[in-house]
Amino acid sequence: MKKQTFTFCLLLCGIFTLSAQVALNRTNKLPEWAFGGFVRAETNPVITPLPTEFYCPMRKTMLKWEESDTFNPAAVVKDGKIVVLYRAEDNSAQGIGRRTSRIGYAESTDGITMTRRNAPVLYPGEDDFKSLEWEGGCEDPRVAVTEDGLYVMFYTAWNRSVARLAVATSTDLIHWNKHGLAFEQAYNGRFNTLGCKSASIVTKLENDRLVIAQLNGQYWMYWGEDAVYAATSDDLIHWNPVLDNNNELKKLAVPRAGYFDSRLTECGPPAILTENGILLLYNGKNDSNDSSRDPNYTPGAYAAGQMLFDLENPQRLIQRLDVPFFRPMADFERSGQYNDGGTVFIEGLTYYNGRWFLYYGCADSKVGVAIFDPQQPADGDPVFDIPEETGNGIAPWPFAGLGNHPVSIHSFSSQTKGSEGAFNLLYHHIDRNKKWCDDKTTKPWVVFELTDYYNIEKFVFRDVAPYEEGNGNVPEYWLYTSVTGTATGDWKEIAHKTNQASVDVKEVVFVVPEEARYLKLVVSRGTRTDNNNPENAVRIYGCDIYGSFSSKIDRGDLISAGKTVVDYFSAPFYYEAPLHLLDGNKTNNSAKWTFQRPDVIDSLRWVIVDLEDNYNISQFKIYDSHSIGSNTNNISRYNIYLRSSAPDFNLISSNEDRNEGWNQVVSAAGRKSEDIKTDAITPVEGRFVKLEIPRSGISGTTNLYEFEIFGTKATNGISANNPLMKIYAQNSTLFVESAEASAIRIYDVSGRQLRTLTGKSGLTAINGLPAKGLYIVRTDRLTSKITL
Repeated sequence: MKKQTFTFCLLLCGIFTLSAQVALNRTNKLPEWAFGGFVRAETNPVITPLPTEFYCPMRKTMLKWEESDTFNPAAVVKDGKIVVLYRAEDNSAQGIGRRTSRIGYAESTDGITMTRRNAPVLYPGEDDFKSLEWEGGCEDPRVAVTEDGLYVMFYTAWNRSVARLAVATSTDLIHWNKHGLAFEQAYNGRFNTLGCKSASIVTKLENDRLVIAQLNGQYWMYWGEDAVYAATSDDLIHWNPVLDNNNELKKLAVPRAGYFDSRLTECGPPAILTENGILLLYNGKNDSNDSSRDPNYTPGAYAAGQMLFDLENPQRLIQRLDVPFFRPMADFERSGQYNDGGTVFIEGLTYYNGRWFLYYGCADSKVGVAIFDPQQPADGDPVFDIPEETGNGIAPWPFAGLGNHPVSIHSFSSQTKGSEGAFNLLYHHIDRNKKWCDDKTTKPWVVFELTDYYNIEKFVFRDVAPYEEGNGNVPEYWLYTSVTGTATGDWKEIAHKTNQASVDVKEVVFVVPEEARYLKLVVSRGTRTDNNNPENAVRIYGCDIYGSFSSKIDRGDLISAGKTVVDYFSAPFYYEAPLHLLDGNKTNNSAKWTFQRPDVIDSLRWVIVDLEDNYNISQFKIYDSHSIGSNTNNISRYNIYLRSSAPDFNLISSNEDRNEGWNQVVSAAGRKSEDIKTDAITPVEGRFVKLEIPRSGISGTTNLYEFEIFGTKATNGISANNPLMKIYAQNSTLFVESAEASAIRIYDVSGRQLRTLTGKSGLTAINGLPAKGLYIVRTDRLTSKITL
């Protein structure tokens, strides 16, 4: 699955360098609408496994029901105490989801020191719900209370076949009445067998007590794991999922590639009515796929985010954190039953003595607590260690393949296998384990192509010795530049260095910059350090190219080369993302967007391009699979849409785009035989272009090499400023002058959102940005590039 919603204002990615790197934890300032930050209690974790025994009615024996793991807790206040209901696993099996889970009970007068009951309070038994719960058990509770004291628990009934959302009620939190599946009666049983979990019922803070709320006379919950859905109820027991116009489950929020929640958006503790909207805290899982995960977090890691929904329309998502407010940091959060990157899994949030207590599962093994005191606000967990980047680096590939990129791989000698191509030379800053390996060429070479003419100031590449023990560095290398990249006589040698085997990071600095559009690196094989035998390959772990823009290449009315990809779905590998469609390169058959035919549910493949200004668009060209000799299949059907304003990316999923305002200008069918597909149209003004390929137009694995867009600048193109708004910089401070209230978002050139301010008008001064360099400032009316 590859769905991303990055910012569309990545307008000049790659203006920083990676040469001077200093690790830093950047401050995570939370917006006014969000809760937090939550500060971990000094005593943590607060619940850990014990060898407590109880008589299991299913196994007919005494067993240690919480011996292996205690995690994923709910929390609520009763009789002046915090009660934590936590998931506990016995030692009946090994592996996540293979043991039997039961719900345990703990209470506390300070929120930290726990007194626990010896027996679980909710568990599988010889009752009407045995077929739903045995032998997986009762998992992951969420609990809330009505104004008159009825406690409602939503939990996952797991029979090791399908996980389903179930409901139970209690008046004392100890004796529970099970009611079965939440969606059992909805729509004549349509969703009776639906795999579903993680319900966050909407609550409100009333007289310092958190109680279940009603919206327009109904109870409301958010639920779901792969996306955020909703459901309503009249009695808290029987729930009706909210459907869309196609009578399918309506997705209110979905995972976003390039973000911490790129794999899952799983609802957390009960949602809360606030003056700003309905606040939902949720669990985001980072994808394991390099092409879609947030590279700042370990693949598979769980971290916590927040969403804000409209009070008037609780189906409408209006705000969302782009970085987690809570992430695995402590050792007990990063090591346990679930080790893939660490886990903080939030399920319990309650208000107690003027503070908010957040209870969470730690690596599926223990229970932790963190506290938010509104009287002493704190920052969210610091943004993950990010290199501070200075200089004029232009080579790094933008995160998740979203943004624009002035450097591409024009061609190269060879590669050992598919995942070790020369593209990794541009990707290494995201994953330091990625390399270019060529074992087929005596003197391997690679040609870099720039989208325009640049004055090259420095060239750096990282050799193999620090990464692979026993392997020998390159002893000799040559560097050439060219303005054409094609004529042999046009190549100019600008560097030749020998005796370099002992140099791990090789660097060429030009006192007088060299103007070029192409650079060619040629290297020789070295000698192994473990046995002094000749190397069988060259292995390089990344290149940095430093330079400044010199002049534009005249491409006539071709306007797409070097522009920005803002969203797409999907790509199987990080090195086959659709940003290659805009590199202007029709010779490198490795520079391609690859996708497979989707299944019936994921019915579309698509990419959205930001041309960064309004154009009168007149023609499109698609270089299909066979245009560069690929043995994969051409597409037969596709659609092209235009619009002048940015779409709402939260309304785009794998199989639909609910944005209004797209202007369809091409509807093509029966085009499979055309290797280069050309579509001329009567000029239409637009800035954002969406290429959409339906499932019916794809017959298998497909490679697209270029998506060319032609047109001329529109007369009402984007100006440097707006009559209602002005953005400028003085020294190290950014200023936004606005005649109206507007959200302000600041990004670095890799697309990381550094700062968010909401509803600002007048003059806003923004200080404390991490480094001098280029930033992108986006408001409701204007996107501007600013250099500090």
